[in-house]
Amino acid sequence: MSSSPISRRLAFALVLAPVAAFTAWMELGPRAYWFKHFGPGSVIAGSAPNAVAVVLLASIFAVAKGRARDATPFRLAVISTLSMVAYEIAQIWMPGRTFDPFDLIASLIGGVIAFLLLVIPYRLTALPGGEAAHR
Repeated sequence: MSSSPISRRLAFALVLAPVAAFTAWMELGPRAYWFKHFGPGSVIAGSAPNAVAVVLLASIFAVAKGRARDATPFRLAVISTLSMVAYEIAQIWMPGRTFDPFDLIASLIGGVIAFLLLVIPYRLTALPGGEAAHR
């Protein structure tokens, strides 16, 4: 039983909800604006979704894993980052897709952001005895 008033899964869901809302907002608002005003070669417009995708993916993994032993913020962020990096590298061999090193950098930035966002609910829902402190 957790010593906190909410479960870890709910705490992670409280991170996921605004991350999902931000993802939708960014795709519908600023990204379209950036492409319109800075052109299709805009690094920010082209690569920002990679950072956001890592944060979204890590948040989804966190909700799905809940209090599982391997659901630490670091592991979730690393798995999500490596997933997006692998996808970016795989685009080398995908017809109609292009590999972009800026997308790799954005994915790494997204991993750091994901870690920082997930540490808060993870620490707040630590079990008595310092479950979170030993990882």
